[in-house]
Amino acid sequence: MRKRKDSGVGARPYRKNGAMFNCIICGAEFYRKASFIARGITKTCGKSECKSKAFSGENNPAWGRIPTQENRDAVTNSNLARPKRPGPPAGWKPSLEHRAAISAALKTRWLLHRDKMIAALTKPKLSDSPRHRREFTPWQKANWKAACCAWCETTDGLELDHIIPIVAGGINIKENSQTLCRKCNLWKMAYVDRPYYISMLASKAAS
Repeated sequence: MRKRKDSGVGARPYRKNGAMFNCIICGAEFYRKASFIARGITKTCGKSECKSKAFSGENNPAWGRIPTQENRDAVTNSNLARPKRPGPPAGWKPSLEHRAAISAALKTRWLLHRDKMIAALTKPKLSDSPRHRREFTPWQKANWKAACCAWCETTDGLELDHIIPIVAGGINIKENSQTLCRKCNLWKMAYVDRPYYISMLASKAAS
């Protein structure tokens, strides 16, 4: 790619966009785009080790600066302004009556709103919603997914499912994965994963 010429007197090469530059740490040549400047990458090639060295020690703008009392008061006031969630008093534990009431309330909610709760599982996620950090990676989905559903043996709408769900302590390993179709996966979430998670919480509360 052709380099752009310097604009002459008073030029600021590290503020230009769409040009070739040399990393001040490793010396590698890189093409800096607008996305680099938006992320603060103006003098390095973008590698983690180069960015860390570029902003470490005396190169850090905050190096050696001592916050004034005004800055400290502003931070303290901003923390105090955050709303605090009301919680139970220290040392409080639910009694057997409380646990029975919670269990009865959960059962009642399931019986009254069962259809709505199952329907909520089928709602598509918004395109701009963040992906769950423990979801299977694209590589795992491409290499671990079988040719048919492990339960009904259909080949339509296959998904990679956690045998032990994430909320119950499952992890992203091949031994904890299975291939299910969309319908079987929704059924498993409603009638296997959720009851398993609720029973796990109940056993922890009872212990």
